[in-house]
Amino acid sequence: MRIVIYTSGSHDSDELVGGLVDSFSDAARIEQHNSLEELKRRLASFRSIFVLVLYLNDSENLSKLLDLKNSIAPVKTLLILPDGSPETVTYAHQLRPNYIGYVDEPGLLKNVLAVIDHMILSQSR
Repeated sequence: MRIVIYTSGSHDSDELVGGLVDSFSDAARIEQHNSLEELKRRLASFRSIFVLVLYLNDSENLSKLLDLKNSIAPVKTLLILPDGSPETVTYAHQLRPNYIGYVDEPGLLKNVLAVIDHMILSQSR
């Protein structure tokens, strides 16, 4: 199982990334990418990705990700948005994520961990 994280170069995501690494004992399962080019190359081999976490600190990165929506679609995706504005949420749904959270959401790490745990349990059934 691989968890791939795209953080759009933001240090705001350090707590989330650290929490994911701490929660999954084998750190080799976590891959972090900070550029769209890196993410694009990684998505080319999506079959080995179990969960894709997209942590976006601004709407500009969301619009750039829309160009990759066909590559993102087959992957279980957790999308962390910069805000809950109607425009942002509308664009976000075009990526067809399994979960949408917000950077300023209380308990974000706990929620993301719960969603990934649920995905793991669902796959093992």
